[in-house]
Formats: sequence, C-alpha cells, structure tokens
Amino acid sequence: MDIQDAQREVRSVYIGGFWGQLVSSVIWLVSAALGTWVTPKASILAVVIGGFFIFPLTQLLLRLSGRPASVSKDNSFHFLGMQVAFVLPFRCCFLCP
Repeated sequence: MDIQDAQREVRSVYIGGFWGQLVSSVIWLVSAALGTWVTPKASILAVVIGGFFIFPLTQLLLRLSGRPASVSKDNSFHFLGMQVAFVLPFRCCFLCP
C-alpha cells in the first residue's frame, strides 16, 4: 500500500478525526464548566481523567456508528495513533516548566 492510499484509508476510517475531536471537545467543555462553577481542582481532574478516555470513547463511537474502528493491518499507519497517544503526554511533560 502506498502512502496516499494509506492516508486515504486513515481519513476514511476515522472520518477525518470527527469523533476524536468531538470527544476531546466535550471533555474540555466539561473541564471549563467545572473550573467556572465548581473549583479549579475539579477542572484539572476532569481534563486529566477524561484524557485517558479519549481513545476508548472514540473507538466506541466509531463502532456505534457502524464504521470500522481501525485501519487494515497492511496500512503503514496502523500503529501511528497509538504511538501519538502514548508518546505525546511524555513529550509535553518534559517541555512544560
């Protein structure tokens, strides 16, 4: 599979990132509401704990919408989402003061 076909399949399977962005947006909205009307600590907890559920909730929504929840095994980007999901938080921890 060439790169263009792999990219096309990723965009098709994940609907251009729609469900993942929706889940992230809801988590941030809940966090902002808690920070505004409850406490900053509740807001931080909501975004940290909610962040752990972005990937599973995205997978759930993909499956509930009747779409495949992952790209094919021969796609060179098969593990890209997992790599980003697990590496990005560590990168942010080391760059933040």
